[in-house]
Amino acid sequence: MQGEIIGEGIQSNKYKLRGQTIRFFRVFDINKYQFLPYDETIYLIETVLKLKTVPIIDSSYILPDNVDEVLNYANGFSLLNNNVLREGVVFVMFDEKNQGRLSFKAISNKFLLKHNE
Repeated sequence: MQGEIIGEGIQSNKYKLRGQTIRFFRVFDINKYQFLPYDETIYLIETVLKLKTVPIIDSSYILPDNVDEVLNYANGFSLLNNNVLREGVVFVMFDEKNQGRLSFKAISNKFLLKHNE
């Protein structure tokens, strides 16, 4: 399973969370030597294992043709703490051919300016 550790003492805790936790985003089936499809991943993490995923803004988002629209979409408040700007968003293409491995991250310019990055 792949996840991200977040919280106090981790990367300056920019989301102002209490304690530490891990949020998962991908599961690899070692027997089949492939990543689980998106729906199976979410089901396994949330329903079977009773763990949390990374925040999912929109699982059916259609990527625009315009970079400015993508960057604008990256701006906004975090689903982890709605009083804090989010760092950005990760876009992942889910299909059997690429096993959810085609992805990129759009960083919020507002977040970068606020944190002098």
